[in-house]
Amino acid sequence: MRKEFILGIYLVVEAIYFFVTTMDLSRNDINNNFVPIWIICILINSYLLYLTLPHLKINIKSKSTLAKTIITVVILLIGALITNGPIELLGEIN
Repeated sequence: MRKEFILGIYLVVEAIYFFVTTMDLSRNDINNNFVPIWIICILINSYLLYLTLPHLKINIKSKSTLAKTIITVVILLIGALITNGPIELLGEIN
């Protein structure tokens, strides 16, 4: 997948996540609908990060099982960070 498509999809996911969080936070309660959307956005962003690994010259196929597991956990953590990071920074501004 081309880098431009990955960035575009990331921006769409981030916009959806922003609007969902602002709707939930404006009601002053986080209901049960927010958590699945949060998890879905983290998984989508983690997958997009996984798609960018060949562009970063990182090859997972030749690694051991432990290295693959560690890389997967790191990808999920970074996916969570890039999902929540911009929203937290925008929340600090307001």
